Amino acid sequence: MIKFRPLTEKDLEDRVRWLKDKEICQYLGNETREHGTLKGQETWFKRCRKLGDHKTFVIEIDGKPIGNVALTDISPINMNGGLFIMIGEKDYHRKGIGTEATNFITDFAFKELGLHQVWLYVCEENVPAIKLYEKCGFEKEGLLRDMWKIKGKYYGEIVMVKFNPKD
Repeated sequence: MIKFRPLTEKDLEDRVRWLKDKEICQYLGNETREHGTLKGQETWFKRCRKLGDHKTFVIEIDGKPIGNVALTDISPINMNGGLFIMIGEKDYHRKGIGTEATNFITDFAFKELGLHQVWLYVCEENVPAIKLYEKCGFEKEGLLRDMWKIKGKYYGEIVMVKFNPKD
């Protein structure tokens, strides 16, 4: 059974462990990877708590933390926020957890926070993630060319958006 709970400082060690895994973090943004130490995660966590512009949840299965899902850069003026998801435990990849987590965070954004839209950036090489986001109702808005360099090759970054169905 999947549960979602707010991230606490006790969860930061799991995040660091996941961020040290190149396979897990290859499609995460540079800012996330730069905070891949415990000290970096603690600084990030304190900043988020102070500014209040991030809502990060731990994804748990049977009490075991397996990843995070979050709204980032929440703008109460523009009524939007960005989606972040990381399934850190590889044994749980491609089991529908990402879909459930994405639906959880967009429901939270629209129903609890009343946001107008949730946006995200995804590397065009990350086809499984793109399919997941489309399945969850996100639409492609545009492409930023050559934003990712992976194994010596450049890839574009797709901008995707999901609007609040009540707007």
